[in-house]
Amino acid sequence: MSNFEDTYSDAESGKISGNVYDKYHSKNPIARYLMNNFLKTFDSHFGKTKPLKCLEVGCGEGHLLSHIHQSSPATYLEGIDFSQKIIDCARANNPDIFFKQADILDLPYESEEFDLVVTCEVLEHIDAYAQALSEIRRVGNKRFIFSVPQEPVWRFLNIARLKYIGQLGNTPGHLNHWSKKAFLKLIEEYFKIETELSPFPWTMVSCSKKP
Repeated sequence: MSNFEDTYSDAESGKISGNVYDKYHSKNPIARYLMNNFLKTFDSHFGKTKPLKCLEVGCGEGHLLSHIHQSSPATYLEGIDFSQKIIDCARANNPDIFFKQADILDLPYESEEFDLVVTCEVLEHIDAYAQALSEIRRVGNKRFIFSVPQEPVWRFLNIARLKYIGQLGNTPGHLNHWSKKAFLKLIEEYFKIETELSPFPWTMVSCSKKP
């Protein structure tokens, strides 16, 4: 979802529907360095899962799923986002991946349907994040990968680049602001954390279901 964006697509259903800045292919050297580090860390988590079926919740324009497809073409990939506009964009850019419009609070899947559920840069946008985590846990059967911006570092970085000064550095649409310690504590309420390798300035964890 939102990382280095300066502009947003139109709100849908009163929500920020995502960014219109392609951070995955940015020419900004700092953004490229940070995203390369993010993807390298994500790959280290993903490589341990070897899923047959993977769902990305809050897939945006499908850039992360496209990245996964390049390294794991045999994995069935599916992405959901609440914004139909963004889903249409994801479909157009990624014809080999299945996308659908859906709500994170009511995922349209059977229990334990996916080997891996990925939720990156999403939970900070969700007011009812406890319900979202319960739904994510329900539809996954093995592993889960989560990432969120690390606070207050994220706000400091926004202020340093003179963005969102009036909002004290808060990126529009960010409703939750977790430090690394606070986010790990939250995730441990729902999952067993297997690996924590946080690429600056994010907190990223790989988890399994609690027995």
